[in-house]
Amino acid sequence: MKKILFILVLFFSLNSFSQTFFVDKTDSQKAGVPVKIEVEQTINYIIKAKLAELGKEVINDKSKSDYIVKPVLIRKSGYAKSAKGYIAFLKTDSGEEVLRSQIDKGMRNAFQGMKNPFVLCFDRIITKQFPRLLPLLD
Repeated sequence: MKKILFILVLFFSLNSFSQTFFVDKTDSQKAGVPVKIEVEQTINYIIKAKLAELGKEVINDKSKSDYIVKPVLIRKSGYAKSAKGYIAFLKTDSGEEVLRSQIDKGMRNAFQGMKNPFVLCFDRIITKQFPRLLPLLD
């Protein structure tokens, strides 16, 4: 009986320290270009998948999360010009930015399978920077 009680207490205490994340829509005001719904969904999907892969909990209720993950697009792509963006981590209760990835870029090319530049930009940030960034959050 004591073993079961100990295991339950340990389980609940570990879960109480886990961080929860809400993935917000891509902010593209600085770039001055709207992001298509399919691109938005792809960006959100790859962020959620990477968070889950790294053992983080992703929830759909913004008010109940600890952090808001917000992709920010700062430059649209064009002829011989790459898209640029970063991912910001905001504290849900205050809305304060607590962490930001480095700015990365993405450009459509045949070597990347003609992937959308916005998706490519955020995919690079997620695969290269997330494993180093997430441990920096409290």
